[in-house]
Amino acid sequence: MQKGSLLLDCESAIQKLRKNRENIPLEILKTRYASAYQKLLEDIRNMVMELIKRILVQSLPFCADDLEAKEQFLNKFQRVLEEEASNGVFLKISHAIFHEYDLWRALEIVEQIWVRIRREAYGPYWVSHCYEHKGLIHNTIINMVWDREHEIWVDTDDCRVTLMLPPSMELFDQEFQATGLTEKR
Repeated sequence: MQKGSLLLDCESAIQKLRKNRENIPLEILKTRYASAYQKLLEDIRNMVMELIKRILVQSLPFCADDLEAKEQFLNKFQRVLEEEASNGVFLKISHAIFHEYDLWRALEIVEQIWVRIRREAYGPYWVSHCYEHKGLIHNTIINMVWDREHEIWVDTDDCRVTLMLPPSMELFDQEFQATGLTEKR
């Protein structure tokens, strides 16, 4: 992979694949240029998988000592991935990448999985780390307080804010219904 952002590198590789397929007969790509062609396909697969991993898991914070909760999350996460795979979502992602040459379409499909993972696997974990004290809702994962008016998490000591899940499953469901990011089946 070249220097630069993973997203840009992936987009560039997909466009290179598109140009190769448009300008060189497939039989020649698979024979004369087989090694380079297979490497390009493998590079694209690896970059797409890394993007998916970053989108689905790496943006979700956990408490370091919460091993049982992490295991429960991973079990739910795996169940969602298996259900999505059986519904053909990964075939749709593959089609968007290798036939439509459209990384953004593939990422839209990944977003559907992300919505389910946040709701079904991560949401209960997140909410279990929210508690009310003196009229304020705290989250122990990020050590911040919920600002009801602005619907963000704040840390007034360090002047930080973050956009994360709301402090209850009810608010979480309302947020996703309002944005239209509900599960698409």
